[in-house]
Amino acid sequence: MRPPPERIAEIRPPPISPSLQTEFDSLLAKIDAVRKQFDDRDAVGERALPCPSQNVARAPPPRRIPRLGLAILLTGALAAAGGLALAEGGVGRDFRPPSISFDAPSNFFGSLGPVVQPPPQPAPGPRKEGGASRSSVALCVRLCDGFFFPSAGASNDEGCAAQCPDAPTGLYTETSGANQLDDAVSTRDEPYSALPAAHRYRTAYDGACTCHRSPSGFTALALKDPTLRKGDAMMTPGGLVVFSGAKSRSVSRSDFVPVSRAAGLAKGARAALLALTHGSTPPPAGASSPTPPLVATSAPGAPARPRH
Repeated sequence: MRPPPERIAEIRPPPISPSLQTEFDSLLAKIDAVRKQFDDRDAVGERALPCPSQNVARAPPPRRIPRLGLAILLTGALAAAGGLALAEGGVGRDFRPPSISFDAPSNFFGSLGPVVQPPPQPAPGPRKEGGASRSSVALCVRLCDGFFFPSAGASNDEGCAAQCPDAPTGLYTETSGANQLDDAVSTRDEPYSALPAAHRYRTAYDGACTCHRSPSGFTALALKDPTLRKGDAMMTPGGLVVFSGAKSRSVSRSDFVPVSRAAGLAKGARAALLALTHGSTPPPAGASSPTPPLVATSAPGAPARPRH
């Protein structure tokens, strides 16, 4: 809490050298003299004001120097003097109090303290040409025509082969900052642009260069399905088969059995799967399919024709 202005003159620093005490006594006397001059000036100005009833233009009151500034000046000088007096060896005769000046606040918010400026933010770095930098992207490339597709989590060439079992494939990676397929490199550090069939898929179609040419390709893909569970059914060229569980760490074709031999199937589920198997099995060569009954249709409003 700040002391009231009337008690400013009563504040005395701790014991210091006589020469420094003389300097501050003189400073206190000068401050008291200046304050008395302004007090007398204020009193004279108030007595000289005319009566409110008189139609006389009033002069603005004299500007008063804020006493807060005098208090701050005196407090700062005393604090500096006390710190110097406590130092070993005292204060020399040539000591002069440092000149300290304070600007009186021009408004209420200025008296609350200095305005804290936010630290400067670093300027953004230059943007790399060719687009924003991004992390590496893995792609599966079909080596026979250069077609590419997302790797879907594949981390090696075998992972791409599982997604495209009927065509040769390879894993390529676009390095950070690359903006075209030619910048991708294979697991053998060979660029895509060095591939003999690079971008061939854009101009030609090769029926032998497809990921799934035959149902066996889908079967091979199903064998690598991580979500495969016991009791799952899969359609093959010979009909439906049921997964009976893997006998080793990897799934093989022998782990699938016909619906009729699948264990643990509910009666209704087995009947439904057998019906699907019967409907999907083609008739033997030379056998004629049964002729469905003929149903004649008639125009609206005409009597219905009998069925044969």
